[in-house]
Amino acid sequence: MDGSTRIFQRCFDVIRLPKSSTSLTRFLGRFNSQGLNEHLRENICTKFLPKLLDAANITSDSLRFDSTVVTRYGEQDGAKRGYNPSKKGRLSHQPQIAFLGSGYTVNFWNRSGNISSGNGIVDFFNQTILSIPEIKVERVLADSGYYKQKIIKALEAGGYEYVISAPISQIIQRKIHAMKDWTTIAHGLEIAEFEFAHSAEHWGQARRYVVVRQEVEVRPKAPGKQLTLFAETYDGSRYRHSLMVTNNETDSPHDIWSSYKPRANDENVTLEHERWFWLINI
Repeated sequence: MDGSTRIFQRCFDVIRLPKSSTSLTRFLGRFNSQGLNEHLRENICTKFLPKLLDAANITSDSLRFDSTVVTRYGEQDGAKRGYNPSKKGRLSHQPQIAFLGSGYTVNFWNRSGNISSGNGIVDFFNQTILSIPEIKVERVLADSGYYKQKIIKALEAGGYEYVISAPISQIIQRKIHAMKDWTTIAHGLEIAEFEFAHSAEHWGQARRYVVVRQEVEVRPKAPGKQLTLFAETYDGSRYRHSLMVTNNETDSPHDIWSSYKPRANDENVTLEHERWFWLINI
């Protein structure tokens, strides 16, 4: 009996499994309604996940949130036209996933392709926390889909430290362009920090932002955004920028960025989940 067979048996409380893989895919393909999806998620989180984390001796870890787009070509429930950068105009779903820094998935939701990226994120976070009551959350890391005042305020109210990727709006571009106090980390790589408060009252107080800029000629594969407002200037076209917001007031900007960098590997976890969402056809 191989490891994957044992996992399915413990996850679904079955004694025997069919030898044909197509039998499993047909079974999983029936999970195409919200009620069945929730039942599957609840069984995994309550019956299988605690045993898995206990066996791995995980008592504390970072908690990471990410979202993705899964293109659909059939008539799957909830598949809608919405934001789809790789296949514009195609039907899609927008799953969101929660997993630990060690790589273990602790929650997942599938969502229609036409909803906003921030839809239901506070409820998703609260449900995730309830799924891992024995795990001490050291820090919450999230992509820019979680850059919403509701989830940021919920994290602050709950006493959770966070580092969240932030979009670089026009007002932020102006602030970055005017900055002079940059610290060199490596050749072609600099970092700085600033405080910023949104003008909208519901955002509340100013928060700490960490910005990284990487020189395009030195680091041609560097991620980030160029300052489009200043595209005609030397600095505007010279660098790509990445921005994070955090409530950590003690660590250096370099340490904040270093804690967020491992999210680069999160893309591998997200890709693996995309394969699962294809498999179970939800």
